[in-house]
Order: sequence, then C-alpha cells, then structure tokens
Amino acid sequence: DYMLIEQLKNDRDVVAQTEAIHLLMRAPPTAGIVEALEKVLGDQKCFYQVRKEAASALCGIAPTPDTHLGGLRLISFYNKGFALQ
Repeated sequence: DYMLIEQLKNDRDVVAQTEAIHLLMRAPPTAGIVEALEKVLGDQKCFYQVRKEAASALCGIAPTPDTHLGGLRLISFYNKGFALQ
C-alpha cells in the first residue's frame, strides 16, 4: 500500500496514478489510503480524470461495514468546496 500511495502522490504520469488508484481500491481499506485519495481529490494540479477516479474510489471505501469513512470524507470535501454556508 505504501508504494502505491507514493506512486499516486509523487508520480506525474496519469496512467500510473490511475493504476495506483485502481490497485488501492482492491487493497484492504486503511486511513492512509483514504487520506491519500482525499489529497489527490483536492489537488488542483492533478489531471481531472485522476481526481474523478479518486472520488470514485472514495465512494467505495469502508473500513468496516458500520463506518463508511470514504463516503464521509467525500461529503466533507463537497461541503467545503461547493455547499453554501
């Protein structure tokens, strides 16, 4: 997981970043994976397709069936950027 997170954060190859996201989706969910996907989602320098894939991956991450951590982070991201306060 660590190497995939580093590839996602530091590599500027769009295909490599997308592949890292797809592989992280299959890994057991951890807080580090959620945090890395959230950082990519908020990074304006990332290609829009990579950010879209990160948002899609966050939708499916739930460390336990009771907590849907990825979905909660995605809602929080939306509220920060687009919701009226």
